[in-house]
Amino acid sequence: MSFLDDLKFDGNGLIPAIIQEHKTGRVLMMAWMNRASLASTLATGKTHFWSRSRQKLWLKGESSGHTQTVKDIARERPVTRATSPVSFARWPTAALR
Repeated sequence: MSFLDDLKFDGNGLIPAIIQEHKTGRVLMMAWMNRASLASTLATGKTHFWSRSRQKLWLKGESSGHTQTVKDIARERPVTRATSPVSFARWPTAALR
């Protein structure tokens, strides 16, 4: 079983990604990933997401030049707290520089 097989994607094949600043843990953003965007992130070390509005993959910073370099990916179990935007069985957290 691969890392991707162990994740629980929703009925649309998506999983939320909570992006944090590596040194402080400060939450920078939340975006949706599918298997392809997570695989692209793992392969390149740059964050890729699924745009629900445009229905396509996008590289964070592809137009602005402000890309995100992945330092670590952690899987977490759901937590109950005000800052948690969604409750899924597991989600990836990409910690950045």
